[in-house]
Amino acid sequence: MPLSTKTVEHLQVYLEEFHPGRTRMPAIRPVFYSFHRGQPTGLSTDTVAAVLKAAAETARHHCSSVPARVHCHMLRKTKAMDLYQNGIPLPIIMRLLGHENASTTQAFYAFATLDMMREAINTATPATGPAATEKLPEDMLHALYSLR
Repeated sequence: MPLSTKTVEHLQVYLEEFHPGRTRMPAIRPVFYSFHRGQPTGLSTDTVAAVLKAAAETARHHCSSVPARVHCHMLRKTKAMDLYQNGIPLPIIMRLLGHENASTTQAFYAFATLDMMREAINTATPATGPAATEKLPEDMLHALYSLR
């Protein structure tokens, strides 16, 4: 999985804090862990869900648009849709999501949002002058009204 430069920076800070002297640690030690009976133990899906829920509640205090029920799959789908809306080709999104079949990716992400359709229309529409503010002459209005 490719990581962004910013993610790598965050990961390095995390590793320095929670894995000091990591070159001397056993290779089987989990990167993200909690202590269970004094030993670092990999995080369970329940623990990850609880941490995400707490983070979402904290975020909601600063941004009311954060949904009440946030889960890992929601983050995954939201990021995939964000990539799609920013012009990332579906084959790349498919690989990032780990989908083996392109139809799986297309079924969930290959639909146009209103903003995407509006942008497509604006891009395909040649630039013209400003919108007319004068009323059309009576004969032209009559001709337009009589179109069938």
